[in-house]
Amino acid sequence: MPQDGARPATVAWPLRILGILAVVLLVMLGGLVLFRHFVVESLAVAYLEGKGVAPVELTVSALGPDGIELRAVAIGDLKAPHVSARRIIVGFDGMSIGSVDVHGLGVRVAHGPDGLDAGPVMRLAESAEGSPADASVPLALPADLPTLGLHGVQVLITKENALHGLTLGGDYRLHEGQLDGSGPIRVSGALGLVEGELRVDLASDLTGGVILSARDVSLNVPGLRTSLAVASLDLTLGRQPDLISADLTAALPGGDLTGSLLLAAPFDQPTIDLGVQASLGDLAQTLPLISDVAGDLPVSGGSADLSFALVATADADVTIPDIAGLIRTSVGEVRLEGDLRLPASAHSAGADFGDIALDLAADGKLGAGEITLDFNRLSLTSEAVPKVAQARDLALRYGPGASFAVRPGMTATLALAEPGAISFRGGLDTRSGPLRLAAELENARLSGTGLDVTGATLTVTGLSVMQQDIDRLHYDGKLLLGAQSELHGRLQGSSSALSVGDADAETVSAALALDLTVESAERLRVRLNGPVRAGRLALAEPAVSIDAPEIALEEVQFALVPGKGMVTRGAFVASSGPVTAPEIAESQFTLEPMRFGFDLDGYGFGTMYGSVTLDSDGLSAPGLARSGPLRIRGKVRPSPQSVKAEISVADMNLDGLSGLSLPPMSFDGTLDVLEARAALAGRLSSGAIGIDVSADADPATGAAQARMVLPETALPLLAEVLRDVVLPAGTALPEGSVSAEVTLRQAEALSADLDLNVTNGSVAVTEFALSGINGTLHLEELLPPRTDAPQEVRIALLSGPADIRDMLLRFELAQDGDETIARILDLHGDVLGGRMAMRPFELRADETRRRIDVDLQRIDMATIVDLAGLEDFILTGSLSGTLPVEIVGENGVVVRQGKLVADGPGTLQLDGNVLRGILGQQGGDELDLMIRTLEDFRYDVLEVSLDKPLEGETTMLITLGGLNPAVLDGHPFRFNISVSGDADRLLATILTVYRASSGMIEQGIKSLQ
Repeated sequence: MPQDGARPATVAWPLRILGILAVVLLVMLGGLVLFRHFVVESLAVAYLEGKGVAPVELTVSALGPDGIELRAVAIGDLKAPHVSARRIIVGFDGMSIGSVDVHGLGVRVAHGPDGLDAGPVMRLAESAEGSPADASVPLALPADLPTLGLHGVQVLITKENALHGLTLGGDYRLHEGQLDGSGPIRVSGALGLVEGELRVDLASDLTGGVILSARDVSLNVPGLRTSLAVASLDLTLGRQPDLISADLTAALPGGDLTGSLLLAAPFDQPTIDLGVQASLGDLAQTLPLISDVAGDLPVSGGSADLSFALVATADADVTIPDIAGLIRTSVGEVRLEGDLRLPASAHSAGADFGDIALDLAADGKLGAGEITLDFNRLSLTSEAVPKVAQARDLALRYGPGASFAVRPGMTATLALAEPGAISFRGGLDTRSGPLRLAAELENARLSGTGLDVTGATLTVTGLSVMQQDIDRLHYDGKLLLGAQSELHGRLQGSSSALSVGDADAETVSAALALDLTVESAERLRVRLNGPVRAGRLALAEPAVSIDAPEIALEEVQFALVPGKGMVTRGAFVASSGPVTAPEIAESQFTLEPMRFGFDLDGYGFGTMYGSVTLDSDGLSAPGLARSGPLRIRGKVRPSPQSVKAEISVADMNLDGLSGLSLPPMSFDGTLDVLEARAALAGRLSSGAIGIDVSADADPATGAAQARMVLPETALPLLAEVLRDVVLPAGTALPEGSVSAEVTLRQAEALSADLDLNVTNGSVAVTEFALSGINGTLHLEELLPPRTDAPQEVRIALLSGPADIRDMLLRFELAQDGDETIARILDLHGDVLGGRMAMRPFELRADETRRRIDVDLQRIDMATIVDLAGLEDFILTGSLSGTLPVEIVGENGVVVRQGKLVADGPGTLQLDGNVLRGILGQQGGDELDLMIRTLEDFRYDVLEVSLDKPLEGETTMLITLGGLNPAVLDGHPFRFNISVSGDADRLLATILTVYRASSGMIEQGIKSLQ
């Protein structure tokens, strides 16, 4: 039986081993069941760490035959680029993943110099087999991917310490290669904030199309005060292995934007076909967005339609995704066209220019990374009304109508690598009424920094400024407009005629070197050099004509400097050709060049301060006036604005200018200009004699007043001034003192008054002499002369044919129309033992004959006998009467029916022998009786009738009545004696009195008129 007992022991050993294994397996299976979550978590972490992805954190919250639920998934360091999710559900379909739902997905990515970095996620993607960015894969996703659902996605990208975020709300689902979903979207970052509703449709059809739709999108961009509200945006993208297409439609504020793009590579030749159209029917909604960037615009509305088309091919080596390569190597054609309409109510110049229309059409070429446009049409038109724009003293006339157009051949070039810049060359023309501007730009570049033209030629015609027509204005040089604007070139202008006030210039031209720099609104500099010429300059009051006047600018600079205001530096030299002034000089004369310099600071009139200078070698006007060096040094002061200048003129000779005989004089003085008043004070000097001069004027009204005060020592100078004007030739003023004050006034017309004081003056001429002259004269008006009251002059002695003492002259000056008349009210003096008086009479400057009645009172006949040198005659008594005298010319005397009568009885005693010697033996007894009677004749009647023709001797009829006690016992006799002879001594005395008084007045009137 032993054999039977051994067999069971041999069979039991394997069974024991199997039992142990079963127990171990059951224990392991139990452990897996009990610790399944931990096992799955450990296996997942180990797998990812094996791929180089660490750290990894996750929690398995559910594990079953249908799938796995993971919570709090974090891949990567949370302080660095990482991916996280609140919950991930992975569903199993048999042995494959059937679906994945991700809730609360968060991705944080760093953007560095080498591109995007998602940390361990990027390393996991790189270790995956295949290339996820294979260019041959369409945009459509493979249909065998498991179903994927995303519920809430946030992507954060850090770049240069700035945080950019993308948040997608709503649900997105990938199923059988088709992705769709919708929900709110929010994008934030340095470029601003975008919020709206997004819908995505990605179909796995042949086109691989992607449709993105957005509604009610709000875009907030830094620097923009206004949010960009996009009502709708639809973008359709298509992708084939060698074809990318895109179509965009957007509803923007004020209009619509549409575009299309096709990128293809048929036959290995990449092709680009791009089209963009913008239709903005209401710019009032669009312009606020532009004004946030460009500042306040002068446009508030209107409409615009623009279109752009591009067809080009690129190098065969460039693939479609290489956009930079496509742009760099593409060659093709472009077209740009459109129009802009601005109603008068939609722009600030509506009142002046009405509706404005802009039309644009251009064809161009694409190549070498730039677009060159040839303009077929670029024109702007408006219905401008005739108008004058006024800015202070500057007035510009323009209208009606306005237009702007480029010339054929105008080209513009856009560098695609620098989209904000455009270069162009060619010509353009603009017009507004008579105003024309023609521009030729050799090389111009417009960019964000401004406009830079290295060769600009600008020509303006029909320009009217301050009612002055400028025929042509031409600029040739460099032009820079931007943050700092500059002009460097030559400015030329011409006008056939210019008028300023009473000045008229003909054939005016300027050729100036211009340098202008504008750094800001508060800082600019202008420099000018060159001449301004005219063919002729005419002044109306007084009539003066200047040939070929010229002003040469020498480094004239204007600079606006903060803290100083306008800084003005430089000088100009004024010169001219012959000067014609009929009212001043009979012949032409010339003026020497004068240099005017200035160095001024300030913010405008009223605040200027600095210095001004005027220098000249002298004034030279042959036959008119001349002087030595002229020098003016002035200071300009602000608050209130004033100018004070020192003036020095040497060796002035004003003979021709004044019409007077003036000695050389010099002037030293000051000129003060204070707001609306200008004052001059100084001294005119001639040798040791000085004349104080003062003047003041109101430039605003043109009113002016000047005074000259002559001291008592000025008699020699006054003699020179009055010589050949009032005083006869050869006149001397040997003694006495004369002081004078002359006041000139300018209001509506030039006027003057004179106060003259003479003390113990004397005048000596060839025919007579005056001494003991005393008087104070006041002329209320000097030009022409007029008095407001009778004037009186006393003369102690007039020495002439017969001395006259204690003379009195009373006169007044008045106007009769344009003629000055002198009324002699009283002229008398003691002469020949009696008195001679001239009755009142008038003097007129143009009279050649004048009637004067001369009254002689109690003329002593014994004095007449002594004056006549009749030593053998004795005559007593006196005569009185009137002589009607007519003065003809300067020396002619006519007397008609003059009559003198003895004032009472007297005696006439003649030497009979002398009388017989004169008469001879004629007459017989009657003559002898007369001679004996006149040897001692006691008259009671003596009358003299006198006539004097202009040519010939004086005729006198003498009537004597009386007796000789020794003849015929005192028998009365009556004699009528007719005498023809010389009575010039008496008449010469009358003429001398006239010439010494009224004659001087008459000559003065002639000179002052």
